[in-house]
Amino acid sequence: MTAQDQRWLHRSWPDGMVVFDRQTGDTHALDALTSELLSLPDLARYDSRQAAQVLADRWGLPPESLHQRIEEALTQLRRIELI
Repeated sequence: MTAQDQRWLHRSWPDGMVVFDRQTGDTHALDALTSELLSLPDLARYDSRQAAQVLADRWGLPPESLHQRIEEALTQLRRIELI
């Protein structure tokens, strides 16, 4: 287990997850799309268009319908240092 793995506690529900940062004491609520992004292997390497394509393929949606929401979710995940 890496130091990054030890930093976070999480609890998932069908419509999202909550993560607790042991380092800062902050709790963050993540919606279902953001939670799904975290399931992608090597998420930090993805840009928003690549992530949109992967999730669109998974869900049978056009990637452009997800792009903006994924851009915002990736920004949130980077800001709280989950990726």
